[in-house]
Amino acid sequence: MMPPPTKVIAVLMVWLCASAQGCTRAGSPDVTAPPVVQLYAFDGGSTFIPDKSMFHAAYAGQGAIRLPVTAFLIVHPRGTLVWDTGHSDSFARPGAKVPDRYLIRVEKTLVEQMQTVGITPAEVDYLAFSHWHFDHTGNANLFTRATIIGQRDEWEYAFSPDAETGFGMKPDTYEALRDNPTDLFVGDRDVFGDGTVRIVRVGGHTIGSQVLVVRLADRVVVLSGDIYHFAGQRTHQRVPPFNHDYEQTLAGMRRVEDLLASITNARLWITHDPEQMAQLRYAPEVYR
Repeated sequence: MMPPPTKVIAVLMVWLCASAQGCTRAGSPDVTAPPVVQLYAFDGGSTFIPDKSMFHAAYAGQGAIRLPVTAFLIVHPRGTLVWDTGHSDSFARPGAKVPDRYLIRVEKTLVEQMQTVGITPAEVDYLAFSHWHFDHTGNANLFTRATIIGQRDEWEYAFSPDAETGFGMKPDTYEALRDNPTDLFVGDRDVFGDGTVRIVRVGGHTIGSQVLVVRLADRVVVLSGDIYHFAGQRTHQRVPPFNHDYEQTLAGMRRVEDLLASITNARLWITHDPEQMAQLRYAPEVYR
């Protein structure tokens, strides 16, 4: 005997509701409702730069600058993604050895900050870096179970012999990731397949630099990586002399600006900018 039509409809509605990850209050399915995405910011320490002119000759005579370092966690119904990992937690120890040219400060470990939102590195599904410089891969070795998502050429360079002498790369900070599962490509990637979290290739700063676009309920956040280091660099489109490729950097800057212009209520977070990062709400506070 076939079940009554009303029962079939009710069961179908429950299934649709679960598949769409949300229903209206009346109980009807809402298949167009976007998933709830949460964004957490972590304090990844800071780097003291004794001479700001290292970023461009126009900054000669402006003295030193301390750049904040940030890391992020995106929580999506289909998984968790860590974007950059900050300076190594080992620098938080008294007397920790730091690179000669820089003065690194880490006051809160990434592990401790992740604990405040109820997650450990072993529970993270995906790991991506704006690029593989040491202030972004400092805690990478903690995430040996995560799938690495990113540019194939950046990954290949990071694990090549050249990385030992490449500016800013410290292979010992990510050596444990060599056998991680990977999702490598050249270009852009919709991480969860629904447009809420997208990786966009920009290149320039390193061979495979990328930015992350996160669609929240009330805004779209673009995490800059090192396409810019601070606001003044963006204002004048100034390319650091140490970047991988000058023209690619300018093209990447233009791509980011075009991206921002094409998205309603998009905001660029320049993740090394001292003033902007000082205004950020850090975990356990959350952006939705």
